[in-house]
Formats: sequence, structure tokens, C-alpha cells
Amino acid sequence: MDPIARNGGNIISIFHERERRAGDYVPVSLVIDFSSNESFNQAFEGIKRAGIEIIESEQIFEKKNLTCLFVGLDPQNAIKIGINGAEIKAIEAIKPLSNKGCVKIEFSIIPERLEEVLEELRKFAEQSNALLIPSI
Repeated sequence: MDPIARNGGNIISIFHERERRAGDYVPVSLVIDFSSNESFNQAFEGIKRAGIEIIESEQIFEKKNLTCLFVGLDPQNAIKIGINGAEIKAIEAIKPLSNKGCVKIEFSIIPERLEEVLEELRKFAEQSNALLIPSI
């Protein structure tokens, strides 16, 4: 447990898988919350150095919702948005007959990438001659 504590980990649950006993060993599943990927990696390496066998490891990243309004963006151009660390959850578009439209896009992002994602969205809006209005 020391590598977990030293790296700021918070144990959410411990599950002993007694039905999968291997000799004198009982596999244990842990759910641990870390504040960053770096903390997770350091704890992971510390656990391995302590001689504890890790059978499987899975990382699940907390996601944050970000809603952006693009004023003056052609809705057909909205599908061209491809940003590392951001996943499009929903798109709503309005296109008046007289000019370019307005597009609302909901993203799911990794909180640590928020500033980078916003910067990429600003560049996309600028290249598209649109005004970006983020929810934050």
C-alpha cells in the first residue's frame, strides 16, 4: 500500500477473489483513484518493485463536459473537428438561408487537457472564420 499512499492514491474498493485462489494466493482487485496519470504510473512501478505481481491494470480517466458554441460556422464543417483528448458527444446546428449558421457541440474531455483542447478549438474557429464561445 505504500506506493499507492506515497503517490496520492485513494483506495475506493478492495475485492478478494477467493474463488480464483492460486495455491496460497488469493487474487485481489483494487479500484484506486489518482489525481494524475503520472501518479498512477509511479505507484504502478512502486508496486512492481515491491515484488507484487500485477495481473491486469486498467486506467479509466475522469471526463469533463465542455459545451462550445460556434457562431458563423457552416454546420457541414463541424464534422471536420478532430481534437486529441476531446470526444464529440452531441452536435446541434442551425443554418439560416442567408448566411453561415450556428453550431453547438458538446465534448467529453480529459480535464488535464482542457487548456490544450480550448486552444485547438480556438484555432479551428479562427480558420473557419467563426466565433467560439466555450462554456467555461
